[in-house]
Amino acid sequence: MRIKTKVWLVIATALLVVGGILFVVVMKKLNWDFNKLSTIKYETNVYEISEAFDGISINTDTADVEFMVSSSEKCKVECYEEETLNHLVTVKDNTLVIEMNNSKQWYDYIGINFDSPKITIYLSLTEYNSLLINSDTSDVKISNDFTFKGVDISLSTGDVDFCANVTDAIKIETSTGDIS
Repeated sequence: MRIKTKVWLVIATALLVVGGILFVVVMKKLNWDFNKLSTIKYETNVYEISEAFDGISINTDTADVEFMVSSSEKCKVECYEEETLNHLVTVKDNTLVIEMNNSKQWYDYIGINFDSPKITIYLSLTEYNSLLINSDTSDVKISNDFTFKGVDISLSTGDVDFCANVTDAIKIETSTGDIS
């Protein structure tokens, strides 16, 4: 082997060792929490719902959705979401509508992310007419505390854990996710 090749191999090995040591030192300082390396900032927004509604419509991309019984008489929606990709929560035509409000620029899509957004809906009533969820990669979890007249859930790669009661029609569709 030529001396030039040996020198380059020694330099490459030294750089790998130094990089490994730097990685271990930085991760030890961060207590091995990879979420601290994320370049995307998250915030928790809570939306209090004072208007009455009997239907629920959710349109999101990646946020996991979970339904919980409210401990108080008020309904609220808690969104753990990106600062530049938040959700709009309103009541329109007697339906609770949760939809994305994407204010990202092209450069906001470049970065490192280890966290995932989540929408938790705290409901004071347990019976609703309709439930419509349309998403791409969300996981949906609905406990057996709720009853819906009609349900339509459509996901691409998310999992659905649906234990609620349905009195009329139910349609749950996912391309590559699990349904239970």
